[in-house]
Amino acid sequence: MGGYRHGSTLAVTIAVAALTSACSTAAGTPSPTRTSAPIPAAAPTAAPTAAPTAAFPTLNGQTSLNGRYTVGSGLQSHLTVMVPAGWSASSDWVVLGPKGNQPPGGMAIRFYTVSNAFKDPRSIGAGVFSPSVGPTAADLAAAIVGDPAWGATEAADMTIDSLPAKHLQFAIPALGADGTFDMFGDAGNVDRFGFAVGQSFDLYIVDVSGERVVVDAFHYPGTSASDLAAQQAVLASIQINRTP
Repeated sequence: MGGYRHGSTLAVTIAVAALTSACSTAAGTPSPTRTSAPIPAAAPTAAPTAAPTAAFPTLNGQTSLNGRYTVGSGLQSHLTVMVPAGWSASSDWVVLGPKGNQPPGGMAIRFYTVSNAFKDPRSIGAGVFSPSVGPTAADLAAAIVGDPAWGATEAADMTIDSLPAKHLQFAIPALGADGTFDMFGDAGNVDRFGFAVGQSFDLYIVDVSGERVVVDAFHYPGTSASDLAAQQAVLASIQINRTP
């Protein structure tokens, strides 16, 4: 996604090189005060590379991943991501780390679009924003950051595969009565949510030819430093609208 906002171009090069090697050799509101472990601040970005020469397989619930894959989930945009051996897919829009997506040490990355957001993720009865959140990455970021119930950091400008994007972070302090932290969807219909206290999210929101794409990377206080580094490398490998 062009240079780390909190790191260096060299860090991106090393991360992507390490991931490429793993895939080729192995089988297979002001900022709030947090009550959980802090979220690593690195914001991934990848320098443009040559367009791939062949189509990549689509994520499809594979139990073993190794290489570059196309994200499905109804995206109009052609988004691909490089995933190392040891990871898996739970669908066509979610990749899971080597320890799965559950606490205490799991993590995952999810790719989707958003039509609207819930005003209070811990109370579905509060409903969604009305009128609906505007259509851009900036609109969605502003709605989330401007609502204290989300407890999100200020959105930062960054790029994803050279495209302008917004990056924000939050951690789940408590769950609602339904046992989830209801993030996105339409009134009465939650389609994207968190599910554990202490679950920490990095949201990367990018506008791609009129489509708002959200990349959400989550982990837990018990997720290891090495797994978090691998997650950042996967994020840094994202390519959008490259000709397959």
